[in-house]
Amino acid sequence: MLDRLHRSDEALIGRKVLVVDDDVRNIFALSSVLERRGMSVLTAGTGREAIEIIESTADLGIVLMDIMMPEMDGYETMQ
Repeated sequence: MLDRLHRSDEALIGRKVLVVDDDVRNIFALSSVLERRGMSVLTAGTGREAIEIIESTADLGIVLMDIMMPEMDGYETMQ
């Protein structure tokens, strides 16, 4: 079971993840963990910035979205 757990990171290696959060502490914490798993981390501090990155990045694997952001919240950004 432990071997399977350690091999599960293999699916993350080389994948691109977008972390969207207006708090740099959250971005730092998430980026640190994801980069240690071999992921390429892109970051955005606003919903508008996230949309621009999504539109210009074809091979984005996943987006981790903060819901409570000023100006354009996560729900509005996802719509």
